[in-house]
Amino acid sequence: MLNLMAKGMAERYEEYLNTSDVEERAAKIIYFWIMSSLETFLWGAGIKSSIDASLYASKRKFCLIISDSTGEEYEFVHYPTYNCDNGRLPIVLQKFVEIFNNIEYPLTNEISSPVFHAHSFGVWNNPYLRKKYTGYHHVNITVNLLPEANDDSTNSGMHS
Repeated sequence: MLNLMAKGMAERYEEYLNTSDVEERAAKIIYFWIMSSLETFLWGAGIKSSIDASLYASKRKFCLIISDSTGEEYEFVHYPTYNCDNGRLPIVLQKFVEIFNNIEYPLTNEISSPVFHAHSFGVWNNPYLRKKYTGYHHVNITVNLLPEANDDSTNSGMHS
């Protein structure tokens, strides 16, 4: 097996270095972190096709919450080392959503039309659900690698 992950990492690093816009650089960092976290969860959980997740972000802490099919929640935390102050965070998150939703179809013969979708909902303020994230910015994330599959075992998904 070739170490394609290292090649991909070097390519992402080069792309990051060639990005001069501060907000776009931060959005790429978030994108790379979220994609690696989602992929780690997919492999570790043995899920074959889909994930629903929630990102809660403040200028000091990002929390990615993924729920498995039993309802158990897993939290991945990222502490930004880049500047999200002075109103930058909403811009950074919008740029992340744009990056996440930008995918070319089809990818391969095996995966003809995957769905990668993120949607920003603004500031979280739900008094009943995930109260500890009140005041954080909320982004919902959906990944469905096999949306056309009719098999319940591969399309069972996970919901947050």
